[in-house]
Amino acid sequence: GLDEADLLGIIDHHRIADIQSAAPIFFRNETVGSTSTIIGSMFEEAGISPSPPVAGGLLGGIVADTVLFRSPTSTARDRRVASRLADIARVDVEELGQGIFAAASDLSERSPRDILTTDFKEFRIDDVPFAIGYMETVQKARVHEIREALLSEMLAIRAQRGFAAFLFMVVDIAHSETEILMVGLEDETAEALGQPLATPHSVVLSGVMSRKKQVVPLLPRLAAEWKLRG
Repeated sequence: GLDEADLLGIIDHHRIADIQSAAPIFFRNETVGSTSTIIGSMFEEAGISPSPPVAGGLLGGIVADTVLFRSPTSTARDRRVASRLADIARVDVEELGQGIFAAASDLSERSPRDILTTDFKEFRIDDVPFAIGYMETVQKARVHEIREALLSEMLAIRAQRGFAAFLFMVVDIAHSETEILMVGLEDETAEALGQPLATPHSVVLSGVMSRKKQVVPLLPRLAAEWKLRG
């Protein structure tokens, strides 16, 4: 819907992709673990204290984005801003994080498509389309129970939208480990990750917790492999 919007400004911590504006805009892009960290910093720079609910919302964003500071994208600044926001919101950061991840792990009322597309991003590299979904869990066994349903839905989504590959990252917070479910370019993705396939449609990686920093950079290589297929 960006082409229908009046773009006034951008505040973000992701890579800069293809984007245009009709006029000059405010743009702030920083290498921190969460856009909420930037917003929290802007409150501080302006000499304004956010209300406790706003501080709590921003803190939740930092905790979720940095996987409670376990992600390689996490920085000292994320921790500092989070500590200040926690004081304002009067919450314990660790307790908030555990609550967020426990809620995210409850799959009882969610369909496979909902699980796959809740945190879902599309990428186009040299005109080759990809998708990477992401979820964090403290109940990996529950995800394993619905694994085949997830893979079946991934195949359907890939076919509907024409992705060269659809990857879904299941981040096991308790063990700092990620299983990536894959449909399309499975062998090529495993090779790019430097890890053998655990199953025909997955790899398991220790210490990999960031889509932006550890998986997205592989896409140009996968796009090249896709083009070689003709």
